Amino acid sequence: MTSIIFKGIERNNCVYLNTETSSINSEVEPSLIVVGDSHADSTISAVTMSAYQNNKEGVLFYGMPGCLTVTGLNQVYGRNDDCYRFAANLFESISNKYIQTAILLTNRLSYYCQGHLWGIDLVRFITEKSNVNNQQSMIKANLEVKKRYLENICQLASKRKLYITKPIPEFNKDIAKTIARSFILDNKIEKIVLTLDDYYARNEFVLNMLDEASLKCGVTLIDPVPYLCDEDYCIGSHGNRPLYYDDHHLS
Repeated sequence: MTSIIFKGIERNNCVYLNTETSSINSEVEPSLIVVGDSHADSTISAVTMSAYQNNKEGVLFYGMPGCLTVTGLNQVYGRNDDCYRFAANLFESISNKYIQTAILLTNRLSYYCQGHLWGIDLVRFITEKSNVNNQQSMIKANLEVKKRYLENICQLASKRKLYITKPIPEFNKDIAKTIARSFILDNKIEKIVLTLDDYYARNEFVLNMLDEASLKCGVTLIDPVPYLCDEDYCIGSHGNRPLYYDDHHLS
């Protein structure tokens, strides 16, 4: 999905496009391009509102759920051809039309590299289709993803300002449903937290990869921890209101 949003977040100011066949015709150049998967989609309203409040004209969004926006990677499960094509068309469009526009990149990287929070998962992205099998080493696959990811990041950052969101905390419960159920059944709000140690343990590989991207490519990393965690825990709700609409998408 592609959308361009100008002057706020009203639906009638959003244009949804197919990256393969469509182009955006607007007199207003976007001040920022947001790229990513459903994690980027769940934060786009906040990004757009921030741009609007700071008198920025527009935010352009390129996204596909469940797709790691890196070229040259094959998706083991799901819509491999769609994801592969989307990433290739995305980078071509950005490189040709928006050469110097700043980019904010947000992906659920730890899920693609480590699987679900609550259990072991299989490899999700690999460079060569011929290498895909259920015995594929997670370590080998992650190193291939890391190599391709850093190549893409350095290429994007060579001509523009590039921002990358560090992993958003994930939980082992559906936050919104759990809070609603506890309120209805017990007339109280269940407090759902993730220890900060668990957050860093799960995201160790990705955080190291992003630190390397920052050093090698000069990207700016945006850390959600100061906003979603305290000294000990990452929180799922605030003021009796869920911060997530499931277990990992911000509401």
